[in-house]
Amino acid sequence: MGNVESNKWKHHNPDERATEQFKLLSQVFSHVSEGVTITNTYNHILYVNAAFTQITGYSEEEVIGRNPNILSSGLQDRDFYNQMWKDIQEEDHWQGEVINRHKLGEVYPERLTIHTIREDTGETIYYVGIFSDLTERQTNEGNKRLNTRVFNSSSEGIIVTDKHGAILTINPAFTKTTGYEAEEAIGQTLRLLHSGLQDEQFYMDMWSEINKYGNWKGEIWNQRKNGELYPQWLNIDAIKDDLQKVIYYIGIFSDITDRKKTEEQLKYLAHYDTLTGLPNRMLFYDRLEQAISRAKRMERMIAVLFIDLNRFKVVNDTLGHSVGDQLLIQVANRLKISLRQCDTVARLGGDEFMILLTDMIDSRGVHTAVQKITDCFQDAFECGKHELGISGSLGISLYPNDGNDLETLMKNADNAMYRAKKTKNNYQFYTTDIDEMNMEKLNMENYLRKAIANSELLIYYQPQVDIRTREIVGLEALLRWQHPEKGLLLPGVFIALAEETGLILSIGEWVLRNVCQQLLVWQDYNYPCMNVSVNVSPYQLLDNEFVSILADTLQSTRIDPSYLSIEITENISMNNIEFILLKIDQVKKLGVSISIDDFGTGHSSLSYLR
Repeated sequence: MGNVESNKWKHHNPDERATEQFKLLSQVFSHVSEGVTITNTYNHILYVNAAFTQITGYSEEEVIGRNPNILSSGLQDRDFYNQMWKDIQEEDHWQGEVINRHKLGEVYPERLTIHTIREDTGETIYYVGIFSDLTERQTNEGNKRLNTRVFNSSSEGIIVTDKHGAILTINPAFTKTTGYEAEEAIGQTLRLLHSGLQDEQFYMDMWSEINKYGNWKGEIWNQRKNGELYPQWLNIDAIKDDLQKVIYYIGIFSDITDRKKTEEQLKYLAHYDTLTGLPNRMLFYDRLEQAISRAKRMERMIAVLFIDLNRFKVVNDTLGHSVGDQLLIQVANRLKISLRQCDTVARLGGDEFMILLTDMIDSRGVHTAVQKITDCFQDAFECGKHELGISGSLGISLYPNDGNDLETLMKNADNAMYRAKKTKNNYQFYTTDIDEMNMEKLNMENYLRKAIANSELLIYYQPQVDIRTREIVGLEALLRWQHPEKGLLLPGVFIALAEETGLILSIGEWVLRNVCQQLLVWQDYNYPCMNVSVNVSPYQLLDNEFVSILADTLQSTRIDPSYLSIEITENISMNNIEFILLKIDQVKKLGVSISIDDFGTGHSSLSYLR
């Protein structure tokens, strides 16, 4: 700032000696970094330096001649300043912290020292205040305290080493994770934690990356003080000086044991059946793909087996799902025991299992394995108090004979299993005639879907005769299909297919409407009224819409329902008895009679007659 103009001194009448002393002080203080004020005994500001302006925001012109209390923040009371001036008068100086206010209104802390300047006679002539802004220092100290708190309270382990890898400091989380106290770890190297699971090449690659890029992060296995190995996620950063030379390494890590367990659990759930512990469909497909690739290289045979349990639904429906689950677990255990270590048994869902036989030299080994599998079902399964005899239908396809890819082998094994189930054999190897049979079945299904629209379905009426009077007392409606290529087909050829594909519902509704319309025609021609019986598939009776369809048909044709009879087979009531009885009761309320067809030809029981 330079010297103060001489007219400012004339107002205060200082003597020549004091003036020279003041000039000397002002010259000294003009270049220091601390803020400086010089006041007279009347507490008027005589001089401020450049640092004063920088810290307070006030220019020299704004403060000269004014009281320093223009800087007061008002946050310190009168007693504070009274004590300050008492110390100055007694000790000729005061030192402490005050809170002042910047010209723009912001408060800031400062470190202030006030000295008394006296004449040789002891008379006070000036007060010199020297102060520095503590904001940055307090911020740094606050940051330091914050960093220390974060360092100590962090849930992640933190370790600091010198450039040679010697441990300088650790935080509490390091001790909690590793078991090593500070006095045990400091001075040691990171080898203290090595698990031995990573080789020297691993660490060479890690430090090569740190030296090249300044950091490394990844998964690593380390060892606790008690010898336990654990996985951790580690991040190492190199700390460099202004010359870009490494001075420290900071490692921050977290114990990921729980995360690894969760990952393993999710991996297990994604690849294994939770009930039986067997591989699931996804894992089976993966192993089959690998087995096919290996078999191609080794020129070996593999076998894919599709197993479906027979009458499992009856067990579930009659004894409950808990018994069914016990049965599935026991089947899974027996299948595993019957196989070699290199083979795979999987559960696809429900009562369906898949088996993969690998590294087979020829089909004789497959036959041997299949025999062991079928032997699994020879003895009854004990599920609680129940002793259950159950069998399985097996379909087998072979690589490379029956396919050289996953999809083909699975499809052919599935087709062979259905062939085994229909022929009542324990197992069936895939043959090309199975494909021919399935293609024939597919063609029949396509034709059957168009049969109603193309008016290919016909109803024949077979008389029912009283053997005593030889009079016709009723009629039975018999369905026929006039196939465009195969001619007239009986129900035994196509009804099972209609039931399997669900077409039986639309065909059955068509039959009911046509029979009722025919009854209406006969009534219009005054033919003698007689009862007509219509065979109803179990699938129709189990359909929720059956009763409403029947009621709508009766209403739209306006026939007397007493002339219509519904025939059901005895085995329709083996399952869902309560539901069937409800449907039968609803049919009877419509005025339609019920009869049981072919009673005594199946698993008859007089209890069905109720």
